[in-house]
Amino acid sequence: MVAQLGGKVSKQILEWFSNYSVISGMYHRNYERFSMTMFHKKLPGYSESLKFFKDLRLGFNNVETMEHSDYKGIELKTFHNRYDKKGDVADIISWNKDEKESEGTKKIIDLSGPLFDVLLKGKIVIVDELDAKLHPLITMQVIKLFNSPDSNRDNAQLLFATHDTNLLSTDVFRRDQVWFTEKDNAEQTDLYSLNDFVFADGTKIRKDANLEKNYIAGRYGAIPYINNL
Repeated sequence: MVAQLGGKVSKQILEWFSNYSVISGMYHRNYERFSMTMFHKKLPGYSESLKFFKDLRLGFNNVETMEHSDYKGIELKTFHNRYDKKGDVADIISWNKDEKESEGTKKIIDLSGPLFDVLLKGKIVIVDELDAKLHPLITMQVIKLFNSPDSNRDNAQLLFATHDTNLLSTDVFRRDQVWFTEKDNAEQTDLYSLNDFVFADGTKIRKDANLEKNYIAGRYGAIPYINNL
């Protein structure tokens, strides 16, 4: 109401909330149609996605879409080289993405639409379980898209939840970019920044600390305590 009556701060808050999207890393079919439309109509993000696929070396050379009027759906096919006994390319074959590709490949194809939409528009995307179904190195490449000024020219932001400890590295993130969640004895969840973490002796985490090793050792908290069976 305040925004409708001309409140400047309220308007800014509403504009911020309209500038981000929340998607699932587990159920990528929820935004598959968005990506299929991008590929079918060759919308912004199309060429960037194809280049990203080639950089990841997912095993296919190109994609092609076909719209089916009978059920109003878009089919995406991936094109692969077929080799002869000498190891030379004999011809090119194609198959349906949903029927033949791995779950990880299907996810990265479906995820490409929202990712590059955000990157090209300088928006914010929130992803729960970003690493689900993805190889750790592919997850790392997704993060690098946002960390690189070449692919992220408009300061888009990726906010994600993960259980992949391979990502805990000062080579990838600053300490203020890493946050932990931990349940207390009352089953309430505490959220705290790695940058604000202070050890019992009053010292803070060093810039060159081995974050993954220290986290697994329980030095930063936020780890499950499992009873011995």
